[in-house]
Amino acid sequence: IVVARDQARLEALASSLEVPCEIMVCDLADRAALDRVERRIESGENPIDLLVNNAGLGFGGPFAELDRDDATFVVDVNVVALQRLTQAAASSFSDRGEGAILNVGSLAGDSVGANSATYNATKAFVTSLGQSLAAELVGTGVTITTLLPGFTRTEFQERSGTDVSDVPRFLWQS
Repeated sequence: IVVARDQARLEALASSLEVPCEIMVCDLADRAALDRVERRIESGENPIDLLVNNAGLGFGGPFAELDRDDATFVVDVNVVALQRLTQAAASSFSDRGEGAILNVGSLAGDSVGANSATYNATKAFVTSLGQSLAAELVGTGVTITTLLPGFTRTEFQERSGTDVSDVPRFLWQS
């Protein structure tokens, strides 16, 4: 199952995979849409056994000057959606005695980031949730892994309006 806001991109991704793929067009900041994804994760029909929480976004700029709705949107996607989908998977997978959760955080969650306070704080949440949940899941057959990538060449910086011109080339990964 692949989930994102852009149907055309989802269709391209699904066609590039070598396994059958179910598409769910969904904005994870929309509670009704998020609820649909939660129900699908919990569904016993054609169950999944791996959840990859990779949705994330951020907006650059001084915290006090950020648009409050934009900042809330970041928290809704990076924290609320991740927490709810992780909880749905942990519950469903524990009931079956198997499954894996991969949450994508960021090295930014472990660092001070002027002009990225909300983003960094949301990624710290991802790390903390993963560490705590790993202790809870011992013996259930369910694993949780938190991936902490650094600077990665994607559309993220452009979309977030983050100036990364001073980041040395050697720090970037593709």
